[in-house]
Amino acid sequence: MNPKVSVIIPAYNCARYIAEAIDSVLAQTYRDFEIIVVDDGSTDGTGEVVHRYADRVRYIRQDNRGPSGAKNTGIQVARGEFISTLDGDDLWLPHRLEKLVPLLDRQLELGFVYGDCYRIDETPDRIQPRTAFEIHGGARRGWVLEELVMVNFVPSQSVLIRRCALDAVGLFDESYRIGEDWDLWLRLAARYPVDFVPEVVAMRRQHAQNITNNSDVTMMRNAVSILNNLRRREPEAVGRIRHAHTRALARAHFLLGVAYVNKGEGRRGRAEIARSLRYTPTHLPALGWWLLSWFGTGALKGLRHVKRRFQRPNAPTPQCPNVSL
Repeated sequence: MNPKVSVIIPAYNCARYIAEAIDSVLAQTYRDFEIIVVDDGSTDGTGEVVHRYADRVRYIRQDNRGPSGAKNTGIQVARGEFISTLDGDDLWLPHRLEKLVPLLDRQLELGFVYGDCYRIDETPDRIQPRTAFEIHGGARRGWVLEELVMVNFVPSQSVLIRRCALDAVGLFDESYRIGEDWDLWLRLAARYPVDFVPEVVAMRRQHAQNITNNSDVTMMRNAVSILNNLRRREPEAVGRIRHAHTRALARAHFLLGVAYVNKGEGRRGRAEIARSLRYTPTHLPALGWWLLSWFGTGALKGLRHVKRRFQRPNAPTPQCPNVSL
């Protein structure tokens, strides 16, 4: 008999954390699941740790294909009606499946459901007082594409997906090593409503080796690509939220331009900011950054020095948003 839920754990050099991740799944109060660990070419002994679990875990090893490739390998052999992924260094709380499975079971129209999460460090101690829902101004339910194009408010550690919905929209896009989750949530939200449980069900670990510690340039370049691909793949759904999609694309080009300027690549920065201004020509911050890009990093550092002198203590510094929680 097939399990109700297939839990896919993609792992790359996670020997230090993988046992905690597996144990957090085995500790679930809801018991009808299988665990599939996909070792994405680890070289640190991840496989040896997983083998200690014997027949409680299905282990697959492959050459390195990135997070999307590892998740897709697991999904392709999964037997469950519902699919959930857990990165090899993250954790679930014991009631996660107990809360999410009935919600997806009761509402057959839903493509996926999700819950809240917070960040931990290596120990694992909580390192951020606010949860993901609090950071993003709450969760959303129903047809959420219009909000989701602006910000990825769905914590990937907390998502439970209906398998037939995943089959309809396709698997994770293996061309992305950052933002692959957001890309899939967008494609699902273009065709299905979603729902959530208003409580913390997972923990995201932050450490020096996290792949999402990559540069703002990579992050925002992927965001631009994801939004353009969404328009190509789901033209009818994007047409219904055209203004929101345009704002999101303008913002992504602007933040990519800012990332280039901060990196000292003014010419590339100007080109991206100019693309942003084609969508929103009256966006004053974009105009300001476009002018600033002509003066190089020296002028930028000087401006920041002046700003720091007059800025109130503990004032937040604007940063590029992460496209994958």
